[in-house]
Parts: sequence; structure tokens; C-alpha cells
Amino acid sequence: PDRPPAIELRPHPLRETQAGSFLRTIVCTNSQVWAGQESGLRVWNRKDLFDSWGPGVMVKRGDEKSAPFSESCRTSPTLCLVVDAANGLLWSGHKDGKIRSWKMDQSTSANSSLDDGGSAAALGGAPPFREGLSWSAHQRSPVLSMVITSYGEIWSGSEGGVIRAWPWDAIEKALSLSVEERHMAALLVERSYIDLRSQVTVGGVCNLPAVDVKYMASDNCRSKVWSAGTLTFAL
Repeated sequence: PDRPPAIELRPHPLRETQAGSFLRTIVCTNSQVWAGQESGLRVWNRKDLFDSWGPGVMVKRGDEKSAPFSESCRTSPTLCLVVDAANGLLWSGHKDGKIRSWKMDQSTSANSSLDDGGSAAALGGAPPFREGLSWSAHQRSPVLSMVITSYGEIWSGSEGGVIRAWPWDAIEKALSLSVEERHMAALLVERSYIDLRSQVTVGGVCNLPAVDVKYMASDNCRSKVWSAGTLTFAL
């Protein structure tokens, strides 16, 4: 009886309209709702949840009754999301093995008017926003889960029990580089990771379970990270 009322920001659309638009994961901040989908990300501003699309805004079929949202450029399917409130960023893990960053203070408005009438309008009335820093975190394997520790590190989990930790020092330096130096920034982070399985492998034997790491949680009070897969968990 004390449960808050549900807010339906996206009524269930017809299945035939949802090619590339299935929502896989969702996170929430004080002011926004982010969702990962087959072809990128969507973000709703909570102040707009009870609004409707503005006049003249072209909306993709199936999203006519959705609350106004902004959409990212096309990416590989998004499998996990984590909020980095301290830096105003949202991090996403993808099927192509990449981790991408997105600024939470997107300046585009879902109901903004456009003069070109092109593909941006078809995405919901605003130009698609682009990623910031991105790098290949797990070559040939998807990023199944992520977590941010109290030290600012990003830990990512993948198939076969692979867990990698990305130190904040390298991420901070990469974020400070300009757009023109984006390739250098990606290389800087890619080379900085710590492979957790290699840290606990003795004589070719690793004690960590070799199952897909589908969930991760950070215990900031005790500086520990929990990981879980099918019927297993590890500390």
C-alpha cells in the first residue's frame, strides 16, 4: 500500500515497430532516466515525463505515446549501464566489447525544432548525442556488467569469468584530452587495465569461477567488489 505509483513513460509499443529499439537495461539519476537499447541509448528528463511531443516533431513509429526523449548515435547493443554522478557521466558496456562514456548534461532537447527535417528529427526531434571517451575493454567479448568503486575505478565483467579493473588515474587523464586526441585517449585507457584472473592465478590454476560475470556490486564501506554469474558469486 505504501508503494509509489508507477510512471509509464513508454507505453508498450507494437512489436513490428521495435527493430533495434528493444530496451535492455535502465538506470536513474535525480533528474534523468537512461535506457540501453539494441542500437544505442535513450534519455528522458524527469521534468518532461508528463509532457507530450511538441507540435511538428517527427517521431519514430511506435514511440508516439512515449514521454519525450533524446537518443544517442547508433552503437552496438547496450548490455549494462552505470552512473558516475561525481563526474557527471554515464558509462555503458556494449556487445562489441567497448565501454563508452556519455555526458549527463546533454544540451539537446527532445522537443527542439529542426530546420533540416532529416534523420535527426526522425530520432525524436533532437540531433542524436554522441559518446565521449570509448575504448575496447574486452576484445571479441561483450561487456556484461560494470561497477564503479569508491576509488573511481571502473570494473567490468565479461564471458568466462573475465574481470578487468580500469584505474581512475588513466581514465581521468584520457577524459582531459581533446576530441582530436580521442584515439590517443582510447589507447591510454586500453593499456592500463588490471586483469583480476591473472592476479589470483598460481601455477596455471585460477580460483575464480570461469562463468559469465553478469552482475557486479561495489561495497564502498569495505572497499570490496562482488561479482555474480549463474549460480555462483565471488568477492
